[in-house]
Amino acid sequence: MREFSEADIQTIVDRVRQVLAQLPDDAPVALNVSPIKLVTEAVVEAAEKAGQTGILTVENPIITPLAIDLLRKTGINLESKPDQEQSRKEHVPEGKTVVVAADDQGRSLKTTLVHYLKQNGFEVLDQGIASDYVAAADVVAEALSQRRCRWGVVLDGAGVTSAAAANRNRDVAAAACWDGLSAKLARQRLDANILCLGANLITSDQAKEIAKKFLCT
Repeated sequence: MREFSEADIQTIVDRVRQVLAQLPDDAPVALNVSPIKLVTEAVVEAAEKAGQTGILTVENPIITPLAIDLLRKTGINLESKPDQEQSRKEHVPEGKTVVVAADDQGRSLKTTLVHYLKQNGFEVLDQGIASDYVAAADVVAEALSQRRCRWGVVLDGAGVTSAAAANRNRDVAAAACWDGLSAKLARQRLDANILCLGANLITSDQAKEIAKKFLCT
C-alpha cells in the first residue's frame, strides 16, 4: 500500500479546496453512494448537515487533520468497506480462465489451441497476435498480475524465448514445455502459471496434450 507523505496529503487537500471553492454554497456533497478514499473537513461538515452518523469509506482512507478534529467533535463514525476496484484485482478466477497470446510464428497454433480450450470448457481471454514474442509474453503476464485469470499461454517460434520474456514480470512463473511430462513437472516443481509453446517445434496435437496436462495438473 502506498504511503502518503504530509506533502502528498496537503496537495490533495488543496486540490479538493479548489474544486469546492468553485461550487455553489448549496451544492450537495455526495455521501454514502460509494466508498470514498479521501475524508476532508468539507465531507464531514456535509455529513453533519445531512444528519448522518457515519461516512462510508474504503479501507484505510486518507483523512486530513482538520477532518480528524471535526470527526471527534461531531461523533461521526467512519464505516469502512473494501475498495471494489482493489477487490476485483485481488479476485483470482477459478482455474478455467486462460489468457492466450502469440507472435506471428504462433498465429496458426494459437487459433487451434484457443478452439480446443473452449471446446473443453475453458474461458479464453484471447489477446490476439502481438508484434513479437516479448509483447505477447508481456500482455499475458500483465493479465495474470491484474488477477484477470489464473493461467496463461504464450505461443511463439521456440517457446523458450517467450518464457524468458515472461519471467521478467512479477507474479509470473513461465515454463517452456515440449511434452506432457515437462508440462506436468512445470506445474508440480515450479508452480508455473504461464505455459510457453514453440509452434515450430511441436504439432497441434502435441500442443493440445501439453496444454491439457499443464492446465489440469
